[in-house]
Amino acid sequence: MSLIDFPSRPSRACHQSLGGFLTCDVPDLSDHFDEVAAAPPVLPAVEDRLETLWRVSNRLVLTGLAGHPQAAAAIQAARLQLSGERSPRPSGLANWQAHVALWLNRHGCPGQAMELLDWALPPGGGRLAANGSVRAHCHAQLAEAARLRGRLRESLFHLEQAASICRDPDGRIRLASTLLNHVLTGRARTLADHGHRGEAYQLLRREVFPLQMHRALPGSLRTRVLLARLLPAVDVRRNGCEILHASVSREAAHHPGFAACPVLAKVLAHWDAWCAGEHDPHPPPGAETGDTFWGV
Repeated sequence: MSLIDFPSRPSRACHQSLGGFLTCDVPDLSDHFDEVAAAPPVLPAVEDRLETLWRVSNRLVLTGLAGHPQAAAAIQAARLQLSGERSPRPSGLANWQAHVALWLNRHGCPGQAMELLDWALPPGGGRLAANGSVRAHCHAQLAEAARLRGRLRESLFHLEQAASICRDPDGRIRLASTLLNHVLTGRARTLADHGHRGEAYQLLRREVFPLQMHRALPGSLRTRVLLARLLPAVDVRRNGCEILHASVSREAAHHPGFAACPVLAKVLAHWDAWCAGEHDPHPPPGAETGDTFWGV
């Protein structure tokens, strides 16, 4: 299938990948990255090429726990293409920028992520992120950047904004539940980073894990890894870490995006240190700040 021919489902792919649901019907775009980067004749229109580069880089960013190894090159290719554009589609641009911010956050560059998204969500709401899903994703990444920089109130503010977009006033989910999972997981990280580990653990157990389990898809893997990090001492003594290690290893082996993920490999190789809450043994080179969750 040519890249120009595959169905355009960026929103659905975004929701599924954010939840870790890699078994969706969107083609594995990473297989076509070299084709896109070479600007073949199959992509005659500049707009088509930019949109395709956006979708490719977004998909690569969302692979595994910390993105595909080619994600950085795909982002750079999209940036180069964007520099020649006069009027790129605003919502597509904001969505791509949110994915780039996610990549930056996971690789220890929250300052760059905040600078990238500040213009997407100005005080008035911003026309660039008019789509609800995109606005929620932007808020979620601003929250993560604030967490990494130790700004509790700012992080919680953006998480509340994202959650309010995902749910209606009665609490019903009005956007994809996988996007809400992403927002709630961010809240758990923020709570844990500021001394509320028990509340963070219960949030994952009570709200995030059930939403993922009913789909019987690999979205639960990231949550299981985080649960092991926040496991109460009593559960650690009951071999809870060993049980989670077995389930994570078993599930990851069946999904290429996780099986080849360097961050997951690092966590599994240092599982005791991960469960004990120790620092990242191999932080990303050039990281602005340490992440207590090792980029997970």
